[in-house]
Amino acid sequence: MTKPLRLVSQENLTKTAFRVKNPSLKQKLAWSLMSMKMKSLVVFLIAVLSLSVAGWLVTNNDLQQQINELQEQNAELQGQNRDLQGKNDELQEQLNLLQKRLDFNPRVLITNFSSQYGWQNVVGMTIAMTFNVSVQNFGISDIEGLTVEIKRLNIDEDPHNITRKLDVLHAGETIEFREIFVIGWDLYFGGFHYRSLEASVKLGEVILDVRYFMPHQYL
Repeated sequence: MTKPLRLVSQENLTKTAFRVKNPSLKQKLAWSLMSMKMKSLVVFLIAVLSLSVAGWLVTNNDLQQQINELQEQNAELQGQNRDLQGKNDELQEQLNLLQKRLDFNPRVLITNFSSQYGWQNVVGMTIAMTFNVSVQNFGISDIEGLTVEIKRLNIDEDPHNITRKLDVLHAGETIEFREIFVIGWDLYFGGFHYRSLEASVKLGEVILDVRYFMPHQYL
C-alpha cells in the first residue's frame, strides 16, 4: 500500500534550504558561546588567584613580622641566658672555693701575742708598744695567702692598723715577727679599748684565729 504524499510548505522548504546552505552556523554559535564561557572562566580564575596572592602577601607579612619579633625575643633571651650563665659560673666558682676551704680545713692559730714592756712614751706626745706575734700551722698542708692584722680593739678603720701578709706557711711551721704600734697621747687616754690590741689571722675573708692583748702596764 503506497503512503500518502505529505505536502511541504514553502516556509519549511526555505528553512531546510537555509540549513543546507549554512551547515556551520550552529557550530559557530556553539564555539562563540564556549569562547565567552572560557573567557569568563579565565577572568574568574584570575580574580580568584589575585585575591589568593593578595591574601598570601598579607599573611606572609604578618608571619614575617611575627618571625622578626620572635627573633628579637630570642636574642634577648639569649643575652639573659648568657648573663645567668655568667652568674652561675661565678656562684659555682665561689662554691668550689668554699668546698676547697671545707676540705682543706686549715688549722692556723696565733700562739703568741704579747709585749714585754707595754706602752712606752717614745718622744713628745707619741707613745708606742713593741709586741711579738707567733703564727703556727697545725694542719697537714701548706697554706698560701694568709694575712695577719693588728688593730686597736673594736676599731676597724684606723691608719695605725698593721697588716702583714704571709706568702707560705708550711705544715707544722711557726712564723714569728715583731711589730711596733704607734698612737698619739690623746688616743691612749681615750679609753681602755684604745689601749688594747687585737690580732687576727685570715685566709681571704675567713678569720682563722683571733687573740687580744690588754696590757696591765700603763704610763
